[in-house]
Amino acid sequence: MTLVELMVAMALGLIVLLAVAALFARSSAVSRSQEQNAILVENARFAFGELERAVRQAGFNGGASVGAPVSISLAAGSAGWSDELTVRYDGSLLASGAATMADCSGLPLASQARISNRFFVEASAGQRRLRCHSSLSGETVTVAEGIEAFKVLKGFADGDAEQCRMSRLLPASVATPDASAPRMIALKVALVARAPQPVPANEAAMPPLALFGDHMPAAAALQAGDLPAGDFLRRAFSTTFYLRNSCSK
Repeated sequence: MTLVELMVAMALGLIVLLAVAALFARSSAVSRSQEQNAILVENARFAFGELERAVRQAGFNGGASVGAPVSISLAAGSAGWSDELTVRYDGSLLASGAATMADCSGLPLASQARISNRFFVEASAGQRRLRCHSSLSGETVTVAEGIEAFKVLKGFADGDAEQCRMSRLLPASVATPDASAPRMIALKVALVARAPQPVPANEAAMPPLALFGDHMPAAAALQAGDLPAGDFLRRAFSTTFYLRNSCSK
């Protein structure tokens, strides 16, 4: 083999080696991105699960019929990226020892006990997380890490004789209609979840500020600057919870 042939062979080998290295780097980046996405989706799913469990118990008193008043209160938080949702229920008619319900800290609901669970997003040490304060245990627990925004809309059943068809949504900052208005039958909840590890700038993306869509009032949307800076995977999720103690739906 001549020197020229040796140099050509080395050059070809180097090209193949660089191609394999680039393919490996890309495959690793895709794998990391998929792992981060899976984590943020799981955090959002768990947050929705805990919220649904609490919301579906709203207004429970152990023997209330469908249509009983539901104990839900909603307020705009001091930070624009988080509303504060308080859910109340009690065990006034639960049989003694029938600990079939619990607060958001996991403490079982005893007969005659009353629970008030308050959900909100808290920022500390440069991180945000969905938290819940229980009046029963007196504890504030972390529901899900990486939840950067929490917004809620109140759903009412205007003009529906059975009061089970939602026709109006109001943000937390808008006052609830007076007692003569139809009852609240649902909550529409939106979250922004963030992956724990940063990603390359070309893979990072901010979710839309209008978490519920452009047709909703501006008060229901996030504002520029509500989400922290940084190159992270972020996704917005939303769902609707019907209040089963207010409507049989």
